[in-house]
Amino acid sequence: ASFADAFFEVEARGVKAQTLHDPGDEEARREALEALLAPLDLTLVPAEEVQTCWFVDVAIDIHEEGYVLQWLTVAHPRLIRHALPSIGPNVEQDLARSQKLYRQDASAHLSDFAGFRLEPRSRGRHDHVVYCNVYTTDKAATYQMNNGVYRRRGSYDLIPGKIEKLLQDMDTISTTFLDCAGRNGVIQDGTARFEIRVNAAYARQSLTDFPNALVEQSILAIPASMWWYFKFYRLAAMYKLLSEIKDTPGAARRWMPNMMLASVTVYMMNAVMYRPSERPAEQELAKA
Repeated sequence: ASFADAFFEVEARGVKAQTLHDPGDEEARREALEALLAPLDLTLVPAEEVQTCWFVDVAIDIHEEGYVLQWLTVAHPRLIRHALPSIGPNVEQDLARSQKLYRQDASAHLSDFAGFRLEPRSRGRHDHVVYCNVYTTDKAATYQMNNGVYRRRGSYDLIPGKIEKLLQDMDTISTTFLDCAGRNGVIQDGTARFEIRVNAAYARQSLTDFPNALVEQSILAIPASMWWYFKFYRLAAMYKLLSEIKDTPGAARRWMPNMMLASVTVYMMNAVMYRPSERPAEQELAKA
């Protein structure tokens, strides 16, 4: 086997929120970057590579105690402009319409609330930005990397041998939402996170502020208990529907309208915890 032109990638994980600092404090930014890069000896890396091949995620977290913050969909062009201040007039509008570079992530299928992901490519060159990720942290309550209770579901979970387990898991998830709403006396807040990936050599100069005016134009603060009860009641409605489908005689369950209704319900259930699926088949089902 030939390894000509092979390359290797190193990714440091598990370091998010380990270098919290005031973005407006230059010394704090320097210390945070040094702490993040401490395991690496970048003196062994050519300066050109640090400027082109090494990247750091720089982020600002916005928090209001007692609230879950949500990004407003209409504010995406303004946010793109903030991430890429060097772009020309109206370029942010073009990027927000791009089907290749921009992905909108609606929150629980509420079209007014959405984060987004953006690969600016050449448009980000002057600002040294290769990726933008704008999202909220309320999903952390049900985030799970392994194949457990909070995993994404599919239509295969609706077959007679699995639907009972699906309903049990939905009950567990609803309990999580109640806990976040303050059932045990502690309410779970949710922050809004604005994140850009930049060349490591320029990380200290990136995202050093987030104006109050932009916060006011881009974020809606929702009382945390209201947000979690919204998720709880939405999931409860889906639970009721799937329970009825489970108890429907087999012949009727095979009717196409019933199968489509059950599949769309699972699609909506996933969106209570994750961004809506981008799989073409599921998107076509939702449109139908």
